[in-house]
Amino acid sequence: MVAINLIKIKAVVFDMDGVLIDSEKYHLQAYNDIFEELNLGMYLSREDFKRFFGRGAKQIIFQLFKENKIKEDPVKYATLKDKRFREIIKKYAKPLPGVVELIKSLSKEYRLCVASSAAYENVKLITKLLKVDKYLEFFISGDDVKDTKPSPEIYLKAAKKLKLNASECVVIEDANLGVQAAKSAGMKCIAVTNTLPKEKLRQADLIVTSLENVNNETIKRFDFVEINNSKLKPNKKDPNSDKTKTISVPGSKSYTNRALLVAALAEGKSVIRNPLFSDDTKYMIDALKQLGVKIVVNNIKKKNTNAAKEGSITVYGTSGKLKAPKKEIFVGNAGTAMRFLSAASTLADGKVVLTGEPRMLERPIDDLVDALKQLGVKASAKNNCPPVTVFGNNKNKAGASKFLGGKCRINGAKSSQFLSALLMIAPFAEHDVEIEIVGELASKPFVDITIDVMHRFGVEVENTNYKKFKIKTGQWYDAHNYVIEGDASNTSYFFGIAAVTGRKIRVENINPKTVQGDIKFVNLLQEMGCEVLFGDNKESNFIEVEGPKNNLKAIDVDMNSMPDVVQTLAVVALFANGITRIRNVSNLRIKETDRLHAMATELRKLGGDVEELESGLEIKGCGEDLKRLHCAEINTYNDHRMAMCFAIAAFKIPGIKILNPSCVNKTFPEYWEKLKQL
Repeated sequence: MVAINLIKIKAVVFDMDGVLIDSEKYHLQAYNDIFEELNLGMYLSREDFKRFFGRGAKQIIFQLFKENKIKEDPVKYATLKDKRFREIIKKYAKPLPGVVELIKSLSKEYRLCVASSAAYENVKLITKLLKVDKYLEFFISGDDVKDTKPSPEIYLKAAKKLKLNASECVVIEDANLGVQAAKSAGMKCIAVTNTLPKEKLRQADLIVTSLENVNNETIKRFDFVEINNSKLKPNKKDPNSDKTKTISVPGSKSYTNRALLVAALAEGKSVIRNPLFSDDTKYMIDALKQLGVKIVVNNIKKKNTNAAKEGSITVYGTSGKLKAPKKEIFVGNAGTAMRFLSAASTLADGKVVLTGEPRMLERPIDDLVDALKQLGVKASAKNNCPPVTVFGNNKNKAGASKFLGGKCRINGAKSSQFLSALLMIAPFAEHDVEIEIVGELASKPFVDITIDVMHRFGVEVENTNYKKFKIKTGQWYDAHNYVIEGDASNTSYFFGIAAVTGRKIRVENINPKTVQGDIKFVNLLQEMGCEVLFGDNKESNFIEVEGPKNNLKAIDVDMNSMPDVVQTLAVVALFANGITRIRNVSNLRIKETDRLHAMATELRKLGGDVEELESGLEIKGCGEDLKRLHCAEINTYNDHRMAMCFAIAAFKIPGIKILNPSCVNKTFPEYWEKLKQL
């Protein structure tokens, strides 16, 4: 039996000095005031003070007296120092940037407390002065513990008072001793460089320059899934291998977002059935609404837990006339939404600005912007990445674009989404549009999906060997009731589990004849020794994969046409005999993360022998020798496919933890529930 346990962060524990408030200079002033007034002949410099960061006044003065051979009671002087500090801080207390906003936001989802080495009265006063005390359940001070940081005592005491496991808490620190304490307590730790440089804080799980860069989503990334196959013993066959499991997958993201855009540009009302309801499609829907498109979402879940979500989206087409929004359009890290809408904004009646999460602002979009300019559109992207600014095709406004059409050239190597974006708006140009591809076009099957959706809505594209594409003017999109087929990319995770465990898994609601390129993943599994059964009839569409009785075979494969299943194959290859070579996928470096580097890094954590190539990976499989593999904590880099593919390994290696499991909401929100069915 496979146990899938979702562990969520429930509390955030803040250090105080250097995290909530910049109190360093005031502490230093208080120390030196006392030393001078009492004629101790001591002076504490800022550089010397740094070594004590994370410790309370009693411990600091005790150490200083010891070093200077002063035979006085350190408790007495610590009390005087803290009293002086409170006198000073009353005049100057102000929160560090982002502190109050963060605490208010976190308090809506998490339990909060402070655990500081400072004296009780100091903590009480400062949290009150900063007006954050009402958001805190309690605070623990240096007066409440015997051992100071780096001892984990203060954080363990916080967890005990919260009645939570350490794994359910995240600490926010600024000192290396504090980071050590948090990690020793078994807690995740965010370090902020208010006091020390990042080089001194390397033990932290995340380092930020300001709490302005932390939000609720940051904390969610420390949630994790722990997967344990309790019946599986090393080098033994999966005990469930003779049982067939049937799974369904949600609608295709690629089809859903293309259908949404084309329906929005069509004339009349379209109903899209069995769409994918996920973060990426929600960003597309919300953005289209900002552009003046009326959309009604009907999201229904079947009672049968084995069924995919049902529902529909009704889109009232605009005949290609979009409205310029009043605010920027935010698309998160949804690549299709950013690329497709950058082009579609050409059809708006004014200026449109599209932006997204920090990672989206690092993903190149200059090739698309350049192609739009060649077609007469006024568009720009700072540093060749989003935000993207487009001036719509409004003839009544000065400075507006003129979507003339004509010929343009575009680099096809980075992303086929640039081409798809141009294709879908091309019917609205003043003249025919002819697009020439420079170099080799990446991910051709995704262009096939675009052309298929356009065809279903009444627009034809002339495709000359993926080198030239022509769209004649005078065509328009007709409203259409459209059924989204199952997502081929998402079937790969279940088929990957079948491959490595020897089990038989059937995925329903997937069309074996789909143009989705990722459907060919099962062909690769056949090469590796799996048996594959296709069901294609009026009654049912399905694909069934059964893992081999003996070891999987390594393969050498060009995966340019199926990039979204590269990560799946890389994990499967870990258990094959021989070296699997994955080639021609350099564009994975500009996805949600640098997927080639991320895969190499995380596979090595499991004991994998992996070589990261410029445009691919080489994985030396272990075959039946599972002894060289071991469990690990897997970082997902906020990439949904990282989380889903490493779940495959957990079916062979007990105890794997996968961080930030909610990142699967990007394309497959029900993924973990589906896994439980296996």
